[in-house]
Amino acid sequence: MPLVQFASPSEPLSNIDIDLVVGWEGLPGGKLLALPFGAYATDLSNHNTLNRLIFGAVIDITKSHSVSVCPPRQCHTSKRAPICFLIYNLAEEHKQALLERCVWSSTNITFQVMSFGLRRPDYLFTIKDLTTMATDDVSAAVHKVWHDEASKAFIDTICNQATEANRSNTRKILEKFVNSMWTTRLDTKKKGNIIAPGYRVYASGEIINDDDTWHRLRDYFASREYKPWLQSPGTNFIPTRACSLCHGIDHPRGLCPFPSVAGWNGPTRREDPPLTDPMGRGSNIVPQGGRNRAKIARFF
Repeated sequence: MPLVQFASPSEPLSNIDIDLVVGWEGLPGGKLLALPFGAYATDLSNHNTLNRLIFGAVIDITKSHSVSVCPPRQCHTSKRAPICFLIYNLAEEHKQALLERCVWSSTNITFQVMSFGLRRPDYLFTIKDLTTMATDDVSAAVHKVWHDEASKAFIDTICNQATEANRSNTRKILEKFVNSMWTTRLDTKKKGNIIAPGYRVYASGEIINDDDTWHRLRDYFASREYKPWLQSPGTNFIPTRACSLCHGIDHPRGLCPFPSVAGWNGPTRREDPPLTDPMGRGSNIVPQGGRNRAKIARFF
């Protein structure tokens, strides 16, 4: 399954009342975050229905007699709705079962689960305005910049700011992050149906253990110039609009990878299905091959 790539480590909790998040931390049992797919997640009027559907799905999946789900509360300074719900009072085996599949999809509700301790994203930025379809050439250009003297000096600066006892380990972490870089081509088009590919740059975010360092690395590498062989330099950008289907930042909705997954039951690339709450009982998710095939919703 593809990972949903957010704009920053804290993005899933954006637009939520901070006092509520503090309160969430004190709730009992294992805790996970649930982010429903689809544009209707960004409409506060849908949150009660989404809350019931996530609750019903979690019960179907875990068979737990103690789990609870609660909706987010919008921060009073934000004009955008939060999209992150909380699942809590989970037994450890139920928590691991939910995390193992990551994204759960049925005809009534599709959502991803995440650990309460958020990970740093892999996606960093996109390079556009290149007239080549050769991903390897772009990757080579990025690799060259990330390993040049200027980048080494930048890495040295971060390392020198660490304590002497942590300096060697910090250098190993940053070098591992730099060496984990990869690029993928996104076949976007301009007006007139003209192909205008973008090249997405990633590096393993889980290697970095604090948000500030991740932001410094992302901002620095996004500020550098990348020039594949025989090409003019590309233009780097970080998208400001997320996919309204999965809420990831590294692609538009029309190129969301999730609907291509075999057995997908969630929203399509074109539009969300009607949001229904049949008798308030959730989504009847059962393992593939189980009872009542008419109600089976495959999960991933």
